[in-house]
Amino acid sequence: MASAVQLLQLSPTMSEGTIVKWQVKEGDSISSGDILAEVETDKAVMEQESFEDGTILKLMAKEGEAVPVGSTIAVIGEKGEDISSFLGGAEEPAAKEEPKKQEAEKPQPAKKEAPAAKEEKQEAPAPKKEASEAPPLPAPRAEDGSRIFVSPLARKMAADLEIDLAQIQGSGPRGRIVKRDVEKAMESGAVPAAARQESQAAPAAPAAPKAAPAAYSPTADDEEVTVSGMRKIIARRLVESRQQVPSFSLSVEVDAQPLLDAVARVREAYAEEKITVTHFLIKGMASALMKHPWLRTQWVDGKMIRKSAAHISVAVAIEDGLLTPVIRNANGKGLLAIAAELRELAAKARDRKLGEEDLAGGVQTISNLGMYGIQNFDAIINPPESSILAIGALVEKPVVRNGDLVPGKTITLTLSCDHRVVDGAVGASYLKDLKAALENPLLILA
Repeated sequence: MASAVQLLQLSPTMSEGTIVKWQVKEGDSISSGDILAEVETDKAVMEQESFEDGTILKLMAKEGEAVPVGSTIAVIGEKGEDISSFLGGAEEPAAKEEPKKQEAEKPQPAKKEAPAAKEEKQEAPAPKKEASEAPPLPAPRAEDGSRIFVSPLARKMAADLEIDLAQIQGSGPRGRIVKRDVEKAMESGAVPAAARQESQAAPAAPAAPKAAPAAYSPTADDEEVTVSGMRKIIARRLVESRQQVPSFSLSVEVDAQPLLDAVARVREAYAEEKITVTHFLIKGMASALMKHPWLRTQWVDGKMIRKSAAHISVAVAIEDGLLTPVIRNANGKGLLAIAAELRELAAKARDRKLGEEDLAGGVQTISNLGMYGIQNFDAIINPPESSILAIGALVEKPVVRNGDLVPGKTITLTLSCDHRVVDGAVGASYLKDLKAALENPLLILA
């Protein structure tokens, strides 16, 4: 018997997926475990496999098409099997409701009513229009009585802005006035339309000038960019974060010279590992997180969940978005292990090969824009994480060291916190410990 293959929820936050590439075609015989398609989720491109044997009778989604989770994307069954029920399934509910509709339309036996009641029923007034329903605007006419061709939107805009349509030169088909023509006339200071209705006793008082409505006016040079599934989810989740997470930010300046010296010494001993400041930062964050349990606590559906280890998410920029693979148990790993794991995760992110196990469960995210010369910035929290650490660029400036003013280098760290979980004093204490560790790197390696 034929069965539907539904799009699986390949990540906890996935609500829809885009079919990147079908690995099968109609008529192919498949077995359980065979890969059906590559699906772009909100985080990565993942593979959906088959859970049964059979023949691909129909592919219901096209490559590049975004479909909701749970939608039927294919039909599997025996060759030659009838699948009309799957192709017309969307119309079945309407068909089931049809008998009820017909039954409702059958004439009901008339009940005897008093003559007065019948008369009232026949003379019942028609339902009044809602007050919010504006009467249709009359067709505009030029001074010579000829009709002015104008789109409904342009007509309403002109009425709102009190611009005389007769003064506007239309750029649409057959000289039709469209939205951009009204905007152009408004910008050029067109004279407000005079009251033309003879029924009006007196002309309306001139209204105060109205500001131009902000509108998008496409030009011939504009290009519509296809919104990927990842970009849609990024946009939705970041808007949700800004709207739902009451966040605040704290910044601290770190004397980076001791950290740079430590990086140089490790590089001398392990040149092939290419240790960087980022690896020290990840290790320092993990150590500080283990001292501050509230920074390991998350707000999830009205409950607070505390993680037992420091799983550090690392923001990795790719061509059409941002991924945050997770270094698990960073508090229990050394610099070399962190460096090797980060290289592997970054490569998988660029190739869109990250799995759900690589992306879920982060405790705190590190976002480093220092290589672009950005000295400090506020990063947006990635729920359900309760904080994110933004790393700025190295800045050469005078610093006080051992009571003397000497040339030095500093880094600004900015911690953004979810105030539902982390209070200001807690976040400040965390940054104080992290700053102390980075300015004395032996504490990180201890």
